[in-house]
Amino acid sequence: RTGMVRVIKRVPCPSIRAGNDALQEAKFLQALDHPHVVKYVDVFLHQEGQELEVCTVMEFCEGGDLARRLQDVKSCGESFTEEQCRDWISQIALGLEYLHLEKIIHRDIKLQNILIGQDKTLKIADFGLAGKIEHGLRTSRVG
Repeated sequence: RTGMVRVIKRVPCPSIRAGNDALQEAKFLQALDHPHVVKYVDVFLHQEGQELEVCTVMEFCEGGDLARRLQDVKSCGESFTEEQCRDWISQIALGLEYLHLEKIIHRDIKLQNILIGQDKTLKIADFGLAGKIEHGLRTSRVG
């Protein structure tokens, strides 16, 4: 036990075969290890009756997503400093650089997929549309 809070993302799956395929493809997420990429701890299938789900266990980012944070700040009539924006852009760029070095293309970078972790560290999340570059070809992966 680490004492770390985790969350489980549950995605419905149409069949056992599709679930097993998704399970194998999602395993690549567990190998990712970077301060600006959400840590994926485990992935498994869960079946209850006829309902099958792919469940991904990942670190909890208590700050929510950047879209919500921006909305909250705007609703108060406030704004972010230029320095804060530069810092966040730098964090996102570092996370993307790591993913690209790992030959992973996110393909859905948006404010809702940037989470705020402890110490206000930004983390890239939601790899549902991610692709893996293998032998010069882009192939889709489920995450």
